Amino acid sequence: MVLITCTVIYIIMKILCKVCFSSKRMNKWGGKPVSCDIHGLINTCLHSIIKQIENDDEIIFFVDGEQHSEYLHKICNYYKVNYKTIPLLYNDLAKTYMSTIGYIEENIQNENENIYLVDDDYFHFEGSLIKIKNFLIENPFYFCHPIDYPNLYESDERFIYNSKIIISANHHWRTIKNTTATIAFTKKLYNSKKHIFRALKEEIFMLHGLNLLYVFNECYSPIPSLTSHIEMNCLPYTIDTINEFDKLNKTIIQ
Repeated sequence: MVLITCTVIYIIMKILCKVCFSSKRMNKWGGKPVSCDIHGLINTCLHSIIKQIENDDEIIFFVDGEQHSEYLHKICNYYKVNYKTIPLLYNDLAKTYMSTIGYIEENIQNENENIYLVDDDYFHFEGSLIKIKNFLIENPFYFCHPIDYPNLYESDERFIYNSKIIISANHHWRTIKNTTATIAFTKKLYNSKKHIFRALKEEIFMLHGLNLLYVFNECYSPIPSLTSHIEMNCLPYTIDTINEFDKLNKTIIQ
């Protein structure tokens, strides 16, 4: 008898979640397409991602402004996930981003780990985290932006360009050149481009976001979408985001 052994690739994900409970956000960019307040919106979106976190993964909250550590503690303990809370008083996107970069450099040493920078108003559809992980296992030097924005189908000249396509079992993945600050990547990729990550601060971040990264390494977005950004005119096609959001909102702890 020949015994065949195989190596199972298991990748740990560190989720660096930027959280802000300021009610001023509700009317930004034309308002939110949900009826709940900012606490209800964040609560539902965080549940959608935290309930998918696997045993060895960890979520780190960078809470800018008003603190709700007991609130975050309650959610994470309900789902029995590993977590940390880092309080900030910046009220500044660029400075919060630089805090996540500092955390990566000081605390994430294993180049085989996945890193996911995510904002607190992204609703994650079922199975999204494992699909992001699988994409990065197959493509460790590509970025993953887990949402299919509707403006990618419009006539705005910023979004008209040829795309490369990767076909997987359940999705097509296409290259894009413009994202928000919600992206996933490997620590291996971070190590190879850390000087660019470090340079994206203050005025550069506010002008270009993370888009300069994609000059050097391609960024892919999934079709259909894995997440939905809960802002007006941002909900992806083919998925009824509001229905999925409302279904989860009715069942979660408050």
